[in-house]
Amino acid sequence: ILLGGLVSYDPSIKIDILHIDAELIEKYTAESAEVTEAMARQGKNLFTQADIIVACTGLLKPGGSATENKPEGTFFTSILYLNKIHNFQYFIEGTPLKRLDVLTQYIANEVTQLIQGV
Repeated sequence: ILLGGLVSYDPSIKIDILHIDAELIEKYTAESAEVTEAMARQGKNLFTQADIIVACTGLLKPGGSATENKPEGTFFTSILYLNKIHNFQYFIEGTPLKRLDVLTQYIANEVTQLIQGV
């Protein structure tokens, strides 16, 4: 069911392995809708046999590219399914662990709905 995965916390992984344009990261930040969508599209090049590609970036804890408009707790998810991209943005309050738990459930729900055609 699962072909593999890639965790790319550092922008260098996004650039060197996923081949995300460094200028895209510089322009929008590593935790952005634009970079997340590019990650999903490039992920398909790594996992060519996969039917579903899920990419996620976000601000789980202090640091990163948090701004007033994109505060800590903001997450971006792009799901590539049947060659169509689906983008989502969430704001999740709470501790980093709580945010991660909620985000995981949100993504699981989105994937399930896409597969079911909802």
